[in-house]
Amino acid sequence: MTDERRLDGLVSEYVERRISRRTFMKRAAAMGVVATSAAAILAACESATPTATGSAPASVAPGSAAPTPGGEVTKGGTFIEGYDRDFSPITTNNAAWVDPTHEALLEPLVRPDPAGVITAMLAESWESNSDATEWRFKLRPGLTFHSGEPVTAAAVVESFDIARGSTGQHPQWWTQVTQVSAEGDDVVVVTCDKPYYTFLDAVARQEFANIYNVDTATAAGADYGVTVVDGTGPFELQEFQPGSHVLANRWDGYPGPGDSWFENEGVAYLDAVRWVPLLEAANRANELLSGNVHAIKRPLPSDLDALTSNADVVVIESEESAGMTFGLNFERTELGFDDLRVRQAISHAINRQAIVDTILLGHGVAAYGPFPSKYKWYEPQVEQFNQFDTARAQQLLEDAGWVAGGDGVRTKDGQRLSFEIINMTDAVRNQTGDAIVAMLADVGVEARMSNLEAGAFFDGLGKPETQAFFFQWLWMSPPNLLQVITDSRFRPAPNWEKANVPEVDAAIDKWQFATNEPEAEAAAREIQLVIAENLPTLTIFIPNVIWAHSSKVHGWTPTDSNLYPYYNDVWMES
Repeated sequence: MTDERRLDGLVSEYVERRISRRTFMKRAAAMGVVATSAAAILAACESATPTATGSAPASVAPGSAAPTPGGEVTKGGTFIEGYDRDFSPITTNNAAWVDPTHEALLEPLVRPDPAGVITAMLAESWESNSDATEWRFKLRPGLTFHSGEPVTAAAVVESFDIARGSTGQHPQWWTQVTQVSAEGDDVVVVTCDKPYYTFLDAVARQEFANIYNVDTATAAGADYGVTVVDGTGPFELQEFQPGSHVLANRWDGYPGPGDSWFENEGVAYLDAVRWVPLLEAANRANELLSGNVHAIKRPLPSDLDALTSNADVVVIESEESAGMTFGLNFERTELGFDDLRVRQAISHAINRQAIVDTILLGHGVAAYGPFPSKYKWYEPQVEQFNQFDTARAQQLLEDAGWVAGGDGVRTKDGQRLSFEIINMTDAVRNQTGDAIVAMLADVGVEARMSNLEAGAFFDGLGKPETQAFFFQWLWMSPPNLLQVITDSRFRPAPNWEKANVPEVDAAIDKWQFATNEPEAEAAAREIQLVIAENLPTLTIFIPNVIWAHSSKVHGWTPTDSNLYPYYNDVWMES
């Protein structure tokens, strides 16, 4: 969906009073519309849009919710959200992935606002020294966990020490951190042995840096994240039933979010949030239209016309901070996956634009480099690589010694270029796999799809016998994500390709050890170019993320700067 279409839809939502003025400004900012332009658009709406009686609609005051017929926020009720996956434990240590449940129960020190600017959350202020080897965070006063225990600097140190330790989910993002310490009760000091300008990016844009009560987690053991979560978010865990639902009740002790860009600065409006897995994509639109859920993520592209034409449904679409990738196991040398020519040939054989047009129905972007095109430092020069070119693909395979066999499948030294691709089953990914299999066959490469349930898929990643796989990542900081799936130091996991490309490692180090913003930007651009050329992983497309909700739901506002919507602002008309 183009930015122009997205802005048209946003204007329509405001004119129809589905969103507030403040929500309009937040979502317009996330699209890159400057505040003065957004204000001018609102002024035009308010002066030129007639009501049924011919008068202009009253403007919605900044910070207020869009009016119901009674003119006020309706409090209470259980908001039901249909999610496109089953649930992983709500923990920052041993979760396979992060679900929207984290946004309701856990919070970080800082987080990006809808325009991507880092703002306060648990920390009210922060600073670094001149070479970014020390970061200092001052906590907001009076914060507590759900259990009532105080959120002190020492508690944050415990949480961070777990994250950066050997049992942490992603210790690689703490490589140069030598110490996390407390100064008094309210100042956290992060000390590094090398510059770490991008530390703030890592803390703000990934849920695995959310703060939790380590004492509660230690006491709960393996049950933590399933029977209890002791965080600081506006809701508390009530029930966790994988395959069925997760239920969180309002936490009446919530002091409000740390930054004023949230509309609701106190406890949540809702009584509860209930998430239910809708694993069959074909069912998601029907679940919303039938009223079984109030909101959904990722309906089938073919169902969008029915949703967008329904006056009782609001559809929000944008390019996602995600990538559909194709991994080739470098250690399967008999298949030539350690040979750049073979990886480039396979990449050139894939018609990415055709996949976007026919399978995503245009709701995505063909990707020739590893980052979304919406990323603030997207490097367009990646588009010189990986273009669809079957003649080039065949020549590269010939140069690498792979010759056409009698049955059309290429061989080298008696080895057929034939392999299996494991995939976590999903309607769109399955169709993408079938399309790629057919495209590879056109250049003499035989591939077979193995579509697996989530458990079997993740169990197969990184195993020596795995030849190739599809993986769709979802992360707000592409440089950090590509670090963990392509840097040779993170083999065999989560660098499941076992990729070993020195140029990629060197570019990632420049990001990791940047001293300032210009260095970080230069490194981010270099990462994109060296990955596009050397292909430690092949990116196929960047999907659009599509959200839809009942028009009676307010404040459930996805933004381009966060994986999932926040819940403290959400309320529903009676």
